[in-house]
Amino acid sequence: PDEKEVSGLLRQISDLGHAAGLEINSWVPQSRRPNSSGLYDEIPVAVHVTADYHTLGEFFSSVSAMTRIVNISEISLTAAPARDKAKEGAMPLDVRLTATTFTTSAPKKGTAGKRR
Repeated sequence: PDEKEVSGLLRQISDLGHAAGLEINSWVPQSRRPNSSGLYDEIPVAVHVTADYHTLGEFFSSVSAMTRIVNISEISLTAAPARDKAKEGAMPLDVRLTATTFTTSAPKKGTAGKRR
């Protein structure tokens, strides 16, 4: 996506999390970084949520069904403190992950229109 579409895409991912039932504790977009190929930039978002295992799976399934590519990486699952309103038999998890989307790289200054 281009720059304008990126914020909408990030909003869509957040909405999928809410729809799946994740409790989103933090959602922190990181600095855009160029991929080593130079063809596109990566836009990672550090995510911290609380959810049970199956709810997390529903979220991952929803993200995988998106038309845009979003990679989920650096997943860390730990037991979260029990809550009063936890689902019957479901153990809450403290989940940290990175959701990364991609956009075309901006042309470098002074290279527009040049031929090799």
